[in-house]
Amino acid sequence: MQSERKFLVLLGLGMAMLFAACAARPTRVSTEVTVCCDAEFHLYETYSVGLTNVPGFLEAYLRGGLATVLSQKGLTETLDRPDLRVNMIFDQVFLTPDTEEKDYFGEGVDPGIATHFMAAVSVDVIDAATDEMVWSGRLSRIHHDPHGQPRGNDHKMQGIIDAFAELFADYPVRLTDTNDDL
Repeated sequence: MQSERKFLVLLGLGMAMLFAACAARPTRVSTEVTVCCDAEFHLYETYSVGLTNVPGFLEAYLRGGLATVLSQKGLTETLDRPDLRVNMIFDQVFLTPDTEEKDYFGEGVDPGIATHFMAAVSVDVIDAATDEMVWSGRLSRIHHDPHGQPRGNDHKMQGIIDAFAELFADYPVRLTDTNDDL
């Protein structure tokens, strides 16, 4: 009886530590590059962003994460004749067959409803002059919200920036000439 109680206490402590670790460190976003490296990247200076099926709360996170990383690569966002068009397409794949498809993105999921799904964002970078894809990849993350937790918390922004940094890790940095006055 005492060994059974000891086991349950240890199990409870182990579960508490696991949940605390998951809450403190957001789950990593997976990345995959599918098209890269054949373009003359040094010619590109500007880009514009197009979003398809992206939930409203996620727009600022995706735009901000992308802007942070592309700025580090030497690119500037513009609406006026960009060199590149970056199209981001959101897809949500439910992983539990009995989960009813509902649009939960306007607010948190109703309490008591567990959702298990993969959120994926395809990122296509297209040369605006030739209409050819020069870079493409995908960000994805599996979500399990057992208690209707709202999505889009500010602490997740760093994870999105890190995912874009990983996705564009091999994208060349555009060097600018600082000796124009010579």
